[in-house]
Amino acid sequence: NYGEYSGAPSEQQTYEYAKTILSLMTQKKHPQGKVLITGGGIANFTNVAATFKGIVTALTEFQSKILEHNISIYVRRAGPNYQEGLRIIRDVGKSLRIPIYVFGPETHMTAIVGMALGKKPIPTETGMDFATANFLLPGGQDKAQAKPPVDSPSSASFGSPTKSASAGDSQSMFTNKSKAIVWGMQTRAVQSMLDFDFVCRRSEPSVACLVYPFTGDHKLKFYWGHKEVLIPVYKKMSDAMNKHKDADVMVNFASLRSAYESTLETLEFPQIRTIAIIA
Repeated sequence: NYGEYSGAPSEQQTYEYAKTILSLMTQKKHPQGKVLITGGGIANFTNVAATFKGIVTALTEFQSKILEHNISIYVRRAGPNYQEGLRIIRDVGKSLRIPIYVFGPETHMTAIVGMALGKKPIPTETGMDFATANFLLPGGQDKAQAKPPVDSPSSASFGSPTKSASAGDSQSMFTNKSKAIVWGMQTRAVQSMLDFDFVCRRSEPSVACLVYPFTGDHKLKFYWGHKEVLIPVYKKMSDAMNKHKDADVMVNFASLRSAYESTLETLEFPQIRTIAIIA
């Protein structure tokens, strides 16, 4: 069976959801036991640590039944605060003596399905690397910066780095220098983009401005790490394009009613190389 929660659910909502799943799983026993797979790709808005706390509450409540029904749990998650979320899950597995296997973005989402079915070996869990929103965790950034640089003397055998980079640039839809214009008042998405930029050590935010035709020109406050930054919002797309010539990506959050027209309008500006339509 498959279920899904999305839209940045609260801790209480994920608790209710997990409780429902576990209650169904523990109604009847299976001679081979049962498997619960929790997770997905990289979350965009969902705070992984907060939602996982709801799951932990449900696991704690159903501990005896989980053991009685021989249920093993496989967790794979990434996204904002994923390190803290995985740590919470790992710790509760140890304290409750529940067989929980925890993985982060170093493992493909589909890989844990093979592990759960016994088709693939279960690797040793890897450590937490400096990644998405790690700066939000206590000491996360300091630990990452303390890691010594890794030298790769054999890298020359893979060909010329310069040639590889130039070949990739000609095909890439965007680079680590790309600037985006966001259509729509999606402030949480913009903040998530800035958080990702910051932990990836970009020199400046990837979001140049926002376009929102239902309000006048103004500026919005966001956070660049722990520093406040102001990002302009334009009523007209032409103003955004003219004032931000370095922007070459459009992230379109327009609704179904507006997505077509706003995308056609974007195509009128040759500076845009990539349009991401998120409906």
